[in-house]
Amino acid sequence: LLDYPAIMHVFATGNEVTRICPPFPAGFQTVFGGAQSAKNTITVGGSNKDPLTNFYSKGPTLDGRIKPEITAIGRNVFSTVPFNVYGSNFGTSMACPQVTGSLALLIERYRQLNNGSNPPGALLKNIICNASIDIGNTGPDFANGYGSLDALSAVEMLEKKNYYSSSIEHGQQQNNSFTIGANTSEVKVMLYWPDKPASLFASSTLVNDLDLVITSPDGTIYRPLIL
Repeated sequence: LLDYPAIMHVFATGNEVTRICPPFPAGFQTVFGGAQSAKNTITVGGSNKDPLTNFYSKGPTLDGRIKPEITAIGRNVFSTVPFNVYGSNFGTSMACPQVTGSLALLIERYRQLNNGSNPPGALLKNIICNASIDIGNTGPDFANGYGSLDALSAVEMLEKKNYYSSSIEHGQQQNNSFTIGANTSEVKVMLYWPDKPASLFASSTLVNDLDLVITSPDGTIYRPLIL
Protein backbone atom coordinates (compact mmCIF):
# COMPACT_ATOMS: atom_id res chain seq x y z
CA LEU A 1 0.00 0.00 0.00
CA LEU A 2 2.93 2.35 0.59
CA ASP A 3 4.62 1.59 -2.76
CA TYR A 4 1.36 1.20 -4.68
CA PRO A 5 -1.20 3.37 -2.86
CA ALA A 6 -4.07 2.58 -5.22
CA ILE A 7 -3.96 -1.14 -4.40
CA MET A 8 -5.78 -2.74 -1.47
CA HIS A 9 -5.21 -6.45 -0.86
CA VAL A 10 -7.97 -8.59 0.65
CA PHE A 11 -7.31 -11.86 2.48
CA ALA A 12 -9.38 -14.48 4.29
CA THR A 13 -8.68 -14.93 8.00
CA GLY A 14 -8.61 -18.71 7.76
CA ASN A 15 -10.77 -21.35 9.45
CA GLU A 16 -8.82 -22.31 12.56
CA VAL A 17 -11.67 -22.27 15.04
CA THR A 18 -10.53 -25.50 16.72
CA ARG A 19 -7.11 -24.13 17.62
CA ILE A 20 -6.54 -23.16 21.25
CA CYS A 21 -4.00 -20.42 21.96
CA PRO A 22 -3.90 -19.80 25.75
CA PRO A 23 -4.84 -17.64 27.51
CA PHE A 24 -7.44 -16.84 24.83
CA PRO A 25 -10.72 -18.76 24.39
CA ALA A 26 -10.79 -21.44 21.69
CA GLY A 27 -10.59 -19.96 18.21
CA PHE A 28 -9.11 -16.60 19.25
CA GLN A 29 -5.64 -15.35 18.32
CA THR A 30 -5.77 -17.74 15.38
CA VAL A 31 -5.06 -15.20 12.62
CA PHE A 32 -1.53 -16.46 12.22
CA GLY A 33 1.51 -14.84 10.65
CA GLY A 34 1.36 -14.20 6.93
CA ALA A 35 -0.62 -12.00 4.59
CA GLN A 36 -3.82 -12.22 6.62
CA SER A 37 -2.15 -10.61 9.66
CA ALA A 38 -0.55 -7.73 7.70
CA LYS A 39 -1.37 -4.17 8.73
CA ASN A 40 -2.25 -2.49 5.45
CA THR A 41 -4.69 -5.07 4.15
CA ILE A 42 -8.34 -6.02 4.66
CA THR A 43 -8.76 -9.38 6.37
CA VAL A 44 -12.22 -10.95 6.14
CA GLY A 45 -13.95 -13.27 8.58
CA GLY A 46 -17.19 -15.24 8.24
CA SER A 47 -20.33 -13.43 9.31
CA ASN A 48 -21.53 -14.12 12.83
CA LYS A 49 -25.06 -13.05 11.89
CA ASP A 50 -25.64 -16.75 11.28
CA PRO A 51 -25.34 -18.44 14.70
CA LEU A 52 -23.96 -21.56 12.98
CA THR A 53 -21.12 -19.61 11.42
CA ASN A 54 -18.36 -20.09 13.96
CA PHE A 55 -15.64 -21.71 11.88
CA TYR A 56 -13.36 -18.81 11.14
CA SER A 57 -10.15 -17.57 12.72
CA LYS A 58 -10.35 -14.64 15.11
CA GLY A 59 -7.96 -12.03 16.46
CA PRO A 60 -6.09 -10.52 18.03
CA THR A 61 -2.88 -10.71 16.06
CA LEU A 62 0.25 -11.63 17.98
CA ASP A 63 0.92 -7.95 18.73
CA GLY A 64 -2.69 -7.20 19.72
CA ARG A 65 -4.17 -5.64 16.58
CA ILE A 66 -7.79 -6.16 15.51
CA LYS A 67 -8.32 -8.91 12.96
CA PRO A 68 -10.48 -9.49 11.01
CA GLU A 69 -11.38 -5.93 9.97
CA ILE A 70 -14.72 -6.96 8.49
CA THR A 71 -16.94 -10.01 8.04
CA ALA A 72 -19.13 -11.29 5.20
CA ILE A 73 -21.44 -14.25 4.72
CA GLY A 74 -19.38 -17.40 4.86
CA ARG A 75 -21.86 -20.28 4.99
CA ASN A 76 -23.94 -21.79 2.18
CA VAL A 77 -22.36 -19.51 -0.41
CA PHE A 78 -23.07 -20.57 -4.00
CA SER A 79 -19.84 -20.28 -5.98
CA THR A 80 -17.44 -22.10 -8.23
CA VAL A 81 -16.14 -25.43 -6.95
CA PRO A 82 -13.62 -27.94 -8.35
CA PHE A 83 -14.19 -29.58 -11.76
CA ASN A 84 -15.66 -26.44 -13.41
CA VAL A 85 -19.05 -26.57 -11.73
CA TYR A 86 -21.01 -24.50 -9.22
CA GLY A 87 -21.93 -25.53 -5.72
CA SER A 88 -22.50 -24.47 -2.14
CA ASN A 89 -19.52 -24.12 0.14
CA PHE A 90 -18.43 -22.42 3.37
CA GLY A 91 -15.37 -20.80 4.87
CA THR A 92 -13.64 -17.44 4.88
CA SER A 93 -12.55 -18.16 1.31
CA MET A 94 -16.24 -17.81 0.47
CA ALA A 95 -16.63 -14.61 2.48
CA CYS A 96 -13.50 -12.88 1.20
CA PRO A 97 -14.56 -12.51 -2.49
CA GLN A 98 -17.70 -10.62 -1.44
CA VAL A 99 -15.55 -7.87 0.05
CA THR A 100 -13.20 -7.92 -2.96
CA GLY A 101 -16.13 -7.59 -5.36
CA SER A 102 -17.60 -4.75 -3.32
CA LEU A 103 -14.28 -2.91 -3.47
CA ALA A 104 -14.29 -3.31 -7.26
CA LEU A 105 -17.71 -1.64 -7.38
CA LEU A 106 -16.46 1.15 -5.11
CA ILE A 107 -13.52 1.72 -7.46
CA GLU A 108 -15.88 1.86 -10.44
CA ARG A 109 -18.14 4.41 -8.72
CA TYR A 110 -15.18 6.51 -7.55
CA ARG A 111 -13.89 6.67 -11.12
CA GLN A 112 -17.31 7.83 -12.32
CA LEU A 113 -17.30 10.61 -9.74
CA ASN A 114 -13.65 11.64 -10.16
CA ASN A 115 -12.92 11.81 -13.90
CA GLY A 116 -11.63 8.26 -14.12
CA SER A 117 -9.00 8.50 -11.40
CA ASN A 118 -8.44 5.61 -9.00
CA PRO A 119 -9.21 5.92 -5.28
CA PRO A 120 -6.43 5.46 -2.71
CA GLY A 121 -6.47 1.96 -1.23
CA ALA A 122 -6.50 3.52 2.24
CA LEU A 123 -9.77 5.29 1.41
CA LEU A 124 -11.33 2.03 0.27
CA LYS A 125 -10.40 0.30 3.51
CA ASN A 126 -11.63 3.20 5.62
CA ILE A 127 -15.00 3.38 3.88
CA ILE A 128 -15.70 -0.36 3.69
CA CYS A 129 -14.93 -0.75 7.41
CA ASN A 130 -16.73 2.35 8.61
CA ALA A 131 -19.83 1.53 6.55
CA SER A 132 -20.09 -1.97 8.02
CA ILE A 133 -22.97 -3.02 10.28
CA ASP A 134 -21.87 -3.52 13.87
CA ILE A 135 -22.54 -7.10 15.02
CA GLY A 136 -21.56 -9.08 18.10
CA ASN A 137 -20.11 -6.97 20.90
CA THR A 138 -20.72 -3.22 20.59
CA GLY A 139 -17.91 -1.58 18.63
CA PRO A 140 -14.87 -3.29 17.14
CA ASP A 141 -14.05 -6.75 18.42
CA PHE A 142 -11.69 -9.63 17.68
CA ALA A 143 -14.46 -11.86 16.27
CA ASN A 144 -16.20 -9.50 13.84
CA GLY A 145 -13.81 -6.59 13.37
CA TYR A 146 -15.78 -3.43 12.65
CA GLY A 147 -18.85 -5.35 11.53
CA SER A 148 -20.63 -7.02 8.65
CA LEU A 149 -20.20 -5.91 5.03
CA ASP A 150 -22.63 -3.18 3.88
CA ALA A 151 -21.61 -2.26 0.33
CA LEU A 152 -24.61 0.02 -0.26
CA SER A 153 -23.72 2.28 2.67
CA ALA A 154 -20.12 2.35 1.45
CA VAL A 155 -21.15 3.54 -2.01
CA GLU A 156 -23.40 6.19 -0.47
CA MET A 157 -20.46 7.48 1.58
CA LEU A 158 -18.48 7.89 -1.64
CA GLU A 159 -21.33 9.64 -3.42
CA LYS A 160 -21.90 12.05 -0.54
CA LYS A 161 -18.15 12.57 -0.15
CA ASN A 162 -18.38 11.82 3.55
CA TYR A 163 -14.62 11.49 3.85
CA TYR A 164 -11.57 13.68 4.29
CA SER A 165 -7.97 12.98 3.32
CA SER A 166 -4.87 14.77 4.58
CA SER A 167 -1.36 14.28 5.94
CA ILE A 168 0.12 15.18 9.29
CA GLU A 169 3.58 15.73 10.77
CA HIS A 170 5.00 14.41 14.03
CA GLY A 171 3.43 16.18 17.02
CA GLN A 172 0.98 18.08 14.82
CA GLN A 173 -2.76 18.44 15.39
CA GLN A 174 -5.48 18.97 12.78
CA ASN A 175 -9.01 20.22 13.34
CA ASN A 176 -11.93 19.50 11.02
CA SER A 177 -15.58 20.50 11.45
CA PHE A 178 -18.70 18.80 10.12
CA THR A 179 -22.43 19.29 10.63
CA ILE A 180 -24.72 16.50 11.78
CA GLY A 181 -28.17 16.66 10.23
CA ALA A 182 -31.35 16.76 12.27
CA ASN A 183 -32.86 13.42 13.34
CA THR A 184 -29.58 11.59 12.74
CA SER A 185 -29.63 8.41 14.81
CA GLU A 186 -25.96 7.46 14.52
CA VAL A 187 -22.65 9.04 13.51
CA LYS A 188 -19.59 6.89 12.81
CA VAL A 189 -16.19 8.50 12.34
CA MET A 190 -13.09 6.47 11.52
CA LEU A 191 -9.43 7.43 11.24
CA TYR A 192 -7.21 5.23 9.08
CA TRP A 193 -3.68 5.58 7.76
CA PRO A 194 -1.35 3.19 5.89
CA ASP A 195 1.31 2.52 8.50
CA LYS A 196 4.99 2.03 7.75
CA PRO A 197 6.64 -1.38 8.27
CA ALA A 198 7.83 -2.04 11.81
CA SER A 199 11.35 -3.05 12.72
CA LEU A 200 12.11 -6.75 12.60
CA PHE A 201 11.04 -8.57 15.79
CA ALA A 202 9.37 -5.42 17.20
CA SER A 203 6.93 -6.23 20.02
CA SER A 204 4.38 -3.89 18.42
CA THR A 205 4.08 -3.39 14.67
CA LEU A 206 2.41 0.02 15.06
CA VAL A 207 4.85 2.72 13.93
CA ASN A 208 2.70 5.85 13.71
CA ASP A 209 0.29 6.42 16.60
CA LEU A 210 -2.54 8.77 15.65
CA ASP A 211 -5.45 9.68 17.92
CA LEU A 212 -8.98 10.73 17.02
CA VAL A 213 -11.11 12.90 19.32
CA ILE A 214 -14.53 14.41 18.58
CA THR A 215 -15.77 17.47 20.46
CA SER A 216 -19.43 18.49 20.28
CA PRO A 217 -20.57 22.16 20.33
CA ASP A 218 -21.34 21.86 24.06
CA GLY A 219 -17.78 20.71 24.77
CA THR A 220 -18.54 17.00 25.25
CA ILE A 221 -15.52 14.91 24.20
CA TYR A 222 -16.01 11.57 22.45
CA ARG A 223 -13.13 9.14 22.10
CA PRO A 224 -12.99 6.02 19.91
CA LEU A 225 -14.61 2.81 21.03
CA ILE A 226 -12.08 0.46 22.58
CA LEU A 227 -12.10 -3.28 23.09
